[in-house]
This record gives sequence, structure tokens and C-alpha cells, in this order.
Amino acid sequence: MRMSKMGRWFEKFRSVPHRQPGRTHLIIGDAHAHPDHDLDRFVWLGRMVADIQPDIVVSIGDWADMPSLCTYDRGRKGFEGRRYIKDIEAANEALNLYHRELGPYKCDHVWTVGNHENRIDRATEYDAVLDGLITLEDLDFRRRGWEVVPFGIPISIDGVAYGHYHTKGPMARPISGQNHARNMLNKLHHSTVAGHSHFFDVAFDTNVMGERLQSLVVGSYFGHRESYAGRNNWEWWRGIVVLRDVIDGRFDIETHEYDRIRRTWG
Repeated sequence: MRMSKMGRWFEKFRSVPHRQPGRTHLIIGDAHAHPDHDLDRFVWLGRMVADIQPDIVVSIGDWADMPSLCTYDRGRKGFEGRRYIKDIEAANEALNLYHRELGPYKCDHVWTVGNHENRIDRATEYDAVLDGLITLEDLDFRRRGWEVVPFGIPISIDGVAYGHYHTKGPMARPISGQNHARNMLNKLHHSTVAGHSHFFDVAFDTNVMGERLQSLVVGSYFGHRESYAGRNNWEWWRGIVVLRDVIDGRFDIETHEYDRIRRTWG
């Protein structure tokens, strides 16, 4: 008996389709390398990457904290003693520690510039005297072979849009909120990964053709507490996220919490 067109359509979607295997992405959330804080976590990170051997490593931004360029703290007592050169040295030392532990292992590396690193460009915009004296190139990512994605510009990798944060609307305000991941899906209609908030959040959806959309906020990668954040310190998620089988905007999520990383690779 011949099957109707509607019957053939239902037959097509009767079972879960087989997907080709995708790539593995390891995502580094906001790491905030700071001259006053221990950098051992970057040693653990390098060992972790060498063990897991992802196809690509993405730093979602704010690898460097850059407290010397924080305009919110300028003029306060706590600002005393901050130096730009110390901030750069801390971030580059974190890179040195990370790459040293990779050994012979090679993979692609991408850095999406965060708002803390963007403080360098903002400083030159507001004070022309600094133009040419300080630059993002003071951070060694490009010299280390990382692809550098400018602040505010997303990059698509295997169908996933990566960025420190994503924006929407005429004022280009960061998408955030209590349901951060869901808000990104609702506004961007695309699989996305972001950092910035230090929270962990995930959301799923499908489009009109039944294609899976996923959205992820990856938390942070540091163990210290920030005095400005108060009780938010308790709510921040700390660790590293690995995405398995990334293809056409779909992925499986694997989380590694900070303490387990320290026990395993510390």
C-alpha cells in the first residue's frame, strides 16, 4: 500500500537521526589573571588540555583582569599601587604556564576579547596620549598562535556563535538576566556560547525545521573571592566546560568543577 505524503513525512521524523561525529571544544570561562592572585590554575589547565586533547580551545574572554585600568575604582584607596605592566605580566605569565604544560600537543586556540581586556582600547580612546603606548598586542595571545577575535564580534565555530557576551537591540546592550542562556536563544535564534556573568546556565530549543539550538553560559575559572561581588561569590560557577560532538550548532556538555580540576591535574 502506498504511503501518503504526510505518512512519509512522519516516517522521516519517527526516530532520532544519526549524526556524524563532531569536534571537541574546551572552553575557558572568565579566568581573570591578576598580579595579586595565584596563577597555579593555569598549570592545571594546561595539563587538562594535554590529557583531554580537544580539537579547539576557546578562551571566552577576561583571561586578563587588568585592574589598573578599572575606571570604577579610580580615586579609591584600594586603587593605590596598581600598575599596567604588572597586569600584563600576570596575564602573560598565565599564558606561559598554560603553554608549558601542553608539551608536544597542538590544537587550535581562539581568544574572544573580553571587556576587561578591552579596557586597554578604551583607555586609548579616552586619553590620546596613550595611543601607541599600550595595545592589546601587549598580551601574548597572537604571538602564541591564538586567533584573536575583536571585542563585541562573535565568531562561528562548528555552527556555534562564541563571544564574551552577545548583544541585541539598537543600544547593543549585553544579553543577560536570570535566564541568561534562554534570553540568548530567544533573541538571537542561534546556538551560542558566552561568558561574562560568571554564572553557569544552559538552554535548549528547536527551530521550525526541527533543528536543535543550544545556548550556554560557561561560568568562570578562578578560585579567589572578589570583594566587590559580595554574596554573588557563592553563586558563581567555577570550572571548565568541554563540549563534545560539536557539529551544526549542537553539542554535548561536559562540566569539570574547579575543585575536581585541582585534584585531578593540580
